[in-house]
Amino acid sequence: MQAAMDGMNHYFEMKDLVNKTGEYIAKLLEVEGATVVSCASAGIAQSVAAVLVKDSDWLLENLHVTPIENNEIVLPKGHNVNFGAPVGTMVALGGGRLVEAGYANECSADQLAAAITRARRLSSTLNRTTACRKACSASSRRRLSRVNTTCR
Repeated sequence: MQAAMDGMNHYFEMKDLVNKTGEYIAKLLEVEGATVVSCASAGIAQSVAAVLVKDSDWLLENLHVTPIENNEIVLPKGHNVNFGAPVGTMVALGGGRLVEAGYANECSADQLAAAITRARRLSSTLNRTTACRKACSASSRRRLSRVNTTCR
């Protein structure tokens, strides 16, 4: 209660508060960066935009008015659900083009790897096949068939 009262009685610059909150959460999670978002929809759209924009201030401001090369976001078909908003719509809002892999009830590492286009593989600096295998095997172990977060 006291923390809430302190917060309401002091001035905070929101941009600074958001940045410091992200830094704090990233440190707790031992990751490079984090951003607090209002809901799953915002998280998906902003994550896609971050992956596509990288360090380009120009692209950040022109995300929806310029063609973007390699904007494919590969997702196991079973994860493309409507959790209050369709995942595909959130990917598109972030500037991505959704590419589904596998089936609603299964997605193998080979199906994920096949969904990544040749152009995407050639331009990538990451070994996406290895990343897909890790993601798929983790997904298979947990038998994920839907997005577990909702936005209300």
